[in-house]
Amino acid sequence: MNDPFTLSFGKKPLQYISRISQTNQILETFRSDVPSTQIFMITGVRGSGKTVMMTSIASELKKDDSWIVIELNPARDLLQSLAAKIYSLPDMHTRFLNARLDFSAFSLGVSVENTAPVTDIENVLELMLEQIKKSGKRLLVTVDEVTPSEYIRIFASSFQIFFVRISPFSC
Repeated sequence: MNDPFTLSFGKKPLQYISRISQTNQILETFRSDVPSTQIFMITGVRGSGKTVMMTSIASELKKDDSWIVIELNPARDLLQSLAAKIYSLPDMHTRFLNARLDFSAFSLGVSVENTAPVTDIENVLELMLEQIKKSGKRLLVTVDEVTPSEYIRIFASSFQIFFVRISPFSC
């Protein structure tokens, strides 16, 4: 007999105990005009449904055209990955070209005539976040299986700065 509670990590088990209240609280917070918080850390023991809950929240926001949802791998350079993923979105790519933003120093596109390239990844992301905000969209960044690493520390420090300056996103 198959055990319905056998875990396959990251996948919704056959018998899933939903966390409707917690999921709705996070969604309501992120969707509010002035969110009371912009970061949620979903914690728990292995196999308790953290990834399934995060995926559920991300899937719900993906259905809304006013949200951009980006999933990052914590083992990679998070700032570089985020910039590359935002740049690859057709709507955002067009906005960056129309705004004459030159990200060629990061291999994120072609250079723009008579425009100096942006040469710092934090500056690149700040310009990208400004364009996301101007477009009326909001950004959800998800990172699963976070462990203390240099990439996570850099990401957290940079985003603390972005939260103060520009805030079209949630994590």
